[in-house]
Amino acid sequence: MTDVPEQTKQAVGPHVCEEESIRAARSVQDANDDHRVWSTIVTDRRVLDVKSHRRESEVDIDVSSYSLADDRIYAVDYDENASTSLSILKVLAVLAGLLGLVFFAVGAADDGGGGEIILLGVLMLIGAALAWYFASDPLSGEVRVEVSSTAASKEWEFPRGEHEVPRAISRVAMEHQT
Repeated sequence: MTDVPEQTKQAVGPHVCEEESIRAARSVQDANDDHRVWSTIVTDRRVLDVKSHRRESEVDIDVSSYSLADDRIYAVDYDENASTSLSILKVLAVLAGLLGLVFFAVGAADDGGGGEIILLGVLMLIGAALAWYFASDPLSGEVRVEVSSTAASKEWEFPRGEHEVPRAISRVAMEHQT
């Protein structure tokens, strides 16, 4: 559990028996509160979802557990949805870029001082480049894993690029199915 904060390790310690081994773990710190941490820990038997929040002299901890060693589990659905399609923002960026090029060409061809049109073309090209950049978010898409059982189903979602924990959930659940 090297990538799990110390307060989360302490919180999970009493809930993980000595025979359990940690397969994967992921922790995310709240962007607005450095003392709030969400962790997903996969052992060889279950998934622990841990929410911890440190306030001055106390720590609030919420631990929920989902067994992956349950013989009632009948399916694991692992889905990587990488957003590769053209978004509307990208289409608009291309159109604005083309229009900017047209304005720039028309302004450059105008002998009578097309400075304003050239400036408009340049600004549209810059705006189009920025729109394309922000529409090309490398973290768009998601990785989702759902474990279905006759008792209950549970789903976890992770940002694109996070593969270790969702794959560990899928592997552990399938290891217990024979």
